[in-house]
Amino acid sequence: MSQFIPIRDVLGDPNKFSWADSLFLPENEDWNLDSPSAIINMDDLAHDEEAPQFAIDNGLVHVLNISEVQDIVSNARQQRADCTLNDLISAFLFYYRHDAFISFD
Repeated sequence: MSQFIPIRDVLGDPNKFSWADSLFLPENEDWNLDSPSAIINMDDLAHDEEAPQFAIDNGLVHVLNISEVQDIVSNARQQRADCTLNDLISAFLFYYRHDAFISFD
């Protein structure tokens, strides 16, 4: 069963999720560390479902695959050993908007 978790928990430890999972966030919102998110494995959908019912019921949209989130966090931590959650949300939002990794130069 799907449930909400703050995106800060996802960014803080994305490797606790399966590479096959997907990240869902509220549609039409400015996302921040406190935004509610859902981690849903799209392989669990019935063959006639286009989107998970939990996402539909809660106004969530598919944002990225967890493997992409893992890559974003890994890249940010490689650039900054003392990477903060604020750095991670900045890197996440940059990647989502530009389909590219942020540069912390």
